[in-house]
Amino acid sequence: METQNPGLFSEAEKLWNKAKAHALVDHHAIGSNDNFAFSLYDPTAASTTVIVYKLWEQTKVPLTRTLSEALYVGII
Repeated sequence: METQNPGLFSEAEKLWNKAKAHALVDHHAIGSNDNFAFSLYDPTAASTTVIVYKLWEQTKVPLTRTLSEALYVGII
C-alpha cells in the first residue's frame, strides 16, 4: 500500500494485521523502518511501482492480468 499507515485503509489494515512480516519498499526518503522485517529503498526509481516491477522481474511468477493491472495503475 502507498502508506506506512495501514489504518488509512480498513481492508488493507486487516491484511496488514494478518501478515507474519512486513516489508517497506519505497522511492522516498525513509523515516523509521523499525517495524519492518525487510526494507528496500531506491531514490533513483521514478516510483515505488518501478521497484516492485524490478523485484518481480527477478522471480518466475507469471504475469497475471491482476498483477499487470496493478503495475499499470502504479505507473500511471
